[in-house]
Amino acid sequence: MDTAKPRVTTSKDQDVTIVGLYNKEQHKHYFIVPGYNTHAHVLMKPLDQAGHLRSMTLEEGAQLYLPLTKK
Repeated sequence: MDTAKPRVTTSKDQDVTIVGLYNKEQHKHYFIVPGYNTHAHVLMKPLDQAGHLRSMTLEEGAQLYLPLTKK
């Protein structure tokens, strides 16, 4: 599998899509880094880039939509 060299991109004031996994208990079964319970990627269509989401800050008024999980 070919992969590009890692790079850091800081993005502000644009719509992005976040996709990933969250597991409350079985971290090691879902490609999750030890010490974390999430594995998220961010898709930045305007920049034609995607990668791991390491951190984010939501400013006042920002909206984050999460799916409703039914039990």
